Amino acid sequence: MIGEALWEILKEHHGYSDEDLMRRVAKIDLKDGKLDGKVAKTAPVQCPRCSRILNKRHALCIYCGEQIVHPPFAR
Repeated sequence: MIGEALWEILKEHHGYSDEDLMRRVAKIDLKDGKLDGKVAKTAPVQCPRCSRILNKRHALCIYCGEQIVHPPFAR
């Protein structure tokens, strides 16, 4: 219901159309190169300092201690 309510607010106050939403959904779907209705898997988290692969839930690299900044909407 929240998603639907937010979409109605955007349409009413900002003039977006259902076609705008469908285009955006398709763009997100194509992030993995396939229009298949599935969310693209995210790449593994890599430490910016030592380049080791990390678990997505860590805030610090377990190898070198570097702080890992995760995008706010990462999956």
